Amino acid sequence: MSNDFVSEQNLDDFLEIREESSNIITESDIKLWSRCSYAYFQKRHLGLTRIPQSGTALEAMIFQQARKALMRIRSETGKLFYKDTRVGPQFKTLNELYPDESPKYLAFSSPESFGNAIFGRWMIIKDKFAGKEISWNHKSQRFMAGNELKKSCTNYYNFILEHGKPLPGYINKDIAVDVNGTKIRIKFPEIRKGMIIDDPTIWSFNAENQFDNVSQLENSTLVTLRILAFSQLASTYPGYARVWGLSERDVEELSKQAISPKITYRHFNASKAILNDTYRTESDLDTLNRVVDRFMEDNEKKIFTPNHKYCQGCGYNVINELGDIVCSKVKKGIRTHVPDRYFKKSNISIDFDNTIENETKIIISIGNKENIHPVTLGEYVLNIQKSPSQDSITVNSRYSGYIRGIDIEEMTIKEMDKYFQKLSNDNHKEITHRINFDKDFKYAGQKSIMELINKLGYIRLEKIYTPKDKNLKDKK
Repeated sequence: MSNDFVSEQNLDDFLEIREESSNIITESDIKLWSRCSYAYFQKRHLGLTRIPQSGTALEAMIFQQARKALMRIRSETGKLFYKDTRVGPQFKTLNELYPDESPKYLAFSSPESFGNAIFGRWMIIKDKFAGKEISWNHKSQRFMAGNELKKSCTNYYNFILEHGKPLPGYINKDIAVDVNGTKIRIKFPEIRKGMIIDDPTIWSFNAENQFDNVSQLENSTLVTLRILAFSQLASTYPGYARVWGLSERDVEELSKQAISPKITYRHFNASKAILNDTYRTESDLDTLNRVVDRFMEDNEKKIFTPNHKYCQGCGYNVINELGDIVCSKVKKGIRTHVPDRYFKKSNISIDFDNTIENETKIIISIGNKENIHPVTLGEYVLNIQKSPSQDSITVNSRYSGYIRGIDIEEMTIKEMDKYFQKLSNDNHKEITHRINFDKDFKYAGQKSIMELINKLGYIRLEKIYTPKDKNLKDKK
């Protein structure tokens, strides 16, 4: 049998779940449920799948597509072939090419050309992709993500030159694994000969399993699922074993145990060019079984509890067409991904809310212009406390921002400064305010914010506002 042949023998029987209802369990279901079961509930039970797409999720998707596009065969004249599997005078497969031969026939001729091409593709993406509106966490995210993609694709090209190309037909390949009678559809990111599963991503390994409170490569249930699928397929279907380059002895050893430590799982952090590896033994199956059992039990009992630790990166923490956050359970104060139009300063307004005694809210909002539905972008809550002698006022504050990158923090602080001076003048009292910088503004353009705070007269993040009439008396 030729190594070019991607075996599908008996696959219809093994993957009969493809013909079943939409209640198919996938690795992404378990991954999402592990992070936040309420997010899983929104996807699988509320059908919220056509929501705006976050820029981070789109970046990961483009990287997946780019890896696959790189493996298209190119003639020496630059023409791409979509069906040919062999190249050159010796009719080699891509996997048989030497590193110095590969650039002649891969879809891109060098790491740099690959990175630049994907960067160019990314930068022409506008407000929507595949019919879905794109939401961003901050104004500069699009350009920063483009540079990150460029670097990641360049590093990935070098990775395949050093470690070889993945087997054809096994890039982001959907397959199924049986876990105690439960079939779960998983995805092989890449497979290489030598019993190697490779998982190239832009960032560090991220498959947090909240149920077991682990997120490391060596403990991930996702990794266990994929290695188990490899063991089952290689030991059950000879066609897969041949394509994956396994000897009869390898297959015999795999058939003796449910999961083999000889199967290597490697994760490649493409943005930093870091490669880590791990393996699994039969002792890891107990954790996998417990996770799957808990997943099935929670679905049966309809237990879907929000995990607020995951809100920041959740795909449901986005603004819908009505200006509301899609997920009603998002923790208050967590930054929200918003469409590009929300970063236009001309649409922003500032209001004050004094409905609660001894509390003032400075509210930054956007809407009612350019057909944008009103939505709050940030709140600065000021708790006003008078001293027992009633001769001074102390203010505690807390800031909650929903987007970054359009200077709303600076706008809010300037309004706060004007408000405190007016409050001091109207009450003829000194006002002391201390900013909790680490809690409210760290990582949110902190350099420019600190410069503004110092310019407004804060000393070590504290300022005393004095009534102007008192200043005039002191001068006289």
